[in-house]
Amino acid sequence: MNIRPVLLALTLSLSLSGCGYNQIQTLDERTEALEANVDTELLRRNDQAITAKVIGADGKETFQAPASAREAPHVDFGRDGN
Repeated sequence: MNIRPVLLALTLSLSLSGCGYNQIQTLDERTEALEANVDTELLRRNDQAITAKVIGADGKETFQAPASAREAPHVDFGRDGN
């Protein structure tokens, strides 16, 4: 029995299998980075939504105050302030 072809086949298979492992590690790291980007983006959007709600609430008060002041009856104090 010739052991040389068996050793050659074993050596080749072991040397080529390392390429697959490196590819798996590269893809795993890329996936983790993309997941972190998604989490960051979701947090940013959530912060923007909360900010928009706060600004919307403040804006509502800002615009309602002059509108209600215009609707109130006009009082003329005259020149003497009475």
